[in-house]
Order: sequence, then structure tokens, then C-alpha cells
Amino acid sequence: MSEWDGTTWPFGKPASFFAGAAIGAFFTTAIALAVMMWIASPGGIDRDPMAGAAVSADGEALANAQGCTACHSIDGSTLTGPSWAGLAGSVRTLADGTDVVADAAYLRQSILEPRAQIVDGYPAAVMPQYRDTLSIGEVNQIVTYIQSLGP
Repeated sequence: MSEWDGTTWPFGKPASFFAGAAIGAFFTTAIALAVMMWIASPGGIDRDPMAGAAVSADGEALANAQGCTACHSIDGSTLTGPSWAGLAGSVRTLADGTDVVADAAYLRQSILEPRAQIVDGYPAAVMPQYRDTLSIGEVNQIVTYIQSLGP
């Protein structure tokens, strides 16, 4: 058996083969870790990855196009539905007497299934369901817009 010449490693593979495998494993692990951290972060996998001013503007345009602002004010005034001014993060009292926090999940459900939780003092069967009308991305744009109107 000859001495090792420094250019090949066990099984006759060149040293670059093992270095490439190690680098590939490192990057695969790093990507997997980044994905797991993103999923575990607040908002997780349901978070809209494009959150920001552009999404808020898109949400405003979408809310106007869908007619949302005919029933929901953005200045605190009373209309058919609850005002969106200061809604995000606030505590809402429901018709059944329970209190809920108007977080992103609540806002999303209120758009998709508006009869699931009715805010006290508002009619139950006025708002249409948007489950079959809006994509989850569009719902998230409207939620981001509502959140931009302040806590």
C-alpha cells in the first residue's frame, strides 16, 4: 500500500469531493434553520412576507375596491360596522359578552367568517363572507392596512 499523497482521501475520492459535501451540508443546514426560525417567528407561516407600506397601500386600495369602507370608517366615526381606526390590538367585546384581542388572526377570521364573532352593538348578518372572494394574500393585505391605522 502506498503512502497518502495528499490529493485523495478514503475510497479514492479527491479531497475536493469531501470539502464540497461539507460545504453543501453546511448551507443546507443553514437554510433549514432559517426556515424553521421564520416559521416559529411571530406571525409564522401565515405572515405576509411582503409586509410594509406597499402592502398597506395595496390593502387600502383593495378595501376600497371591495366596498369595505362603506361600512367601516377609518376615522372612528360610526357606520354600519365597527370602525377600523385603532382597531388592531384593541380589546373588543363580543355580542356574547366575551372579550377578544383584535390581533391579526381575529381580523383575518372577521373578514373570512364575519358571523363567527360579532362585536357587541353591531348587526350579525350584514357583512358578507369573503372566504371565496379574496385570496389569503389579499386578506393579509387588508389586515396589514387595518394594522397601519394604529392600535
